[in-house]
Amino acid sequence: MKKLVLSLCAVFFVFSAGEVAQAIPWNEGPDAGELIDTAQVTHGPKELDYIYGELTGNDVDLYQIWINDTSAFSVTVSWADLSYGNPDILDDNDAVLYLFDSKGLGVLWDDDSGDGLLPQFKPGQISDKDAGIYFLGITPFGTYPTSNVLVDWNYTNTPQTGDYTLSLTGTSPSARHSPVPEPATILLFSSGLIGLAGIRKRFKK
Repeated sequence: MKKLVLSLCAVFFVFSAGEVAQAIPWNEGPDAGELIDTAQVTHGPKELDYIYGELTGNDVDLYQIWINDTSAFSVTVSWADLSYGNPDILDDNDAVLYLFDSKGLGVLWDDDSGDGLLPQFKPGQISDKDAGIYFLGITPFGTYPTSNVLVDWNYTNTPQTGDYTLSLTGTSPSARHSPVPEPATILLFSSGLIGLAGIRKRFKK
C-alpha cells in the first residue's frame, strides 16, 4: 500500500512540475497566418510572456492566445532581442496592433501609444471582457481590417520588414486550454498508469 501511495505522489509531482515550469518565448517560425482560420496557435508549458516574429513585406502576423486576466493584459512592441535576430525594427518604425475575440470581432487596436511610432496595449483597456481565446495581430502602418469582423485586410502602405518582440502580460498559450490533451500530457499520464498497474500486480503477489 505504501508503494501505491508513493507512486501516486510521483504521478502528481510529474504534472505539478509541468505546471510550475517557467514560461518560454514563442517563436513565430513559419510565417503566421493573417486570418482567424490560419492564425498561429501558441503552445507552451504555462505563461506566454514573449512572442518573437518577423514582418516581411505587406505582412500581417496573427496569433491565437489565451487571455487569463483581462485587467492585467498588455502588449508592448519593441525591436527584436539580439538572441533572436537583428534589431532592425527600431523605435521610429511604424506598426499597428490589433486584438480580436474568438469569433474575429475587433476588440482593440493601437497605433502610436508605445515608444516612438510603435503601438502598445496597456493594462485595464479590456478589463470589461471575459478571459478566453483571442487573436493578436501586428501589421505595418496603413494595414487594417476590411470590416469589424476579420475576413480580410487592406494593404495601403509601403511594406516594412524586420524582427519584432511582443512582450505580454496576463496571457498564456492558447493550446494549453484546448479540450484535446497534448501528446506530451498523454504520454506522462500513460506512464503513470503503467507504473501503478505494475505496482498493483506485485502487491497482489
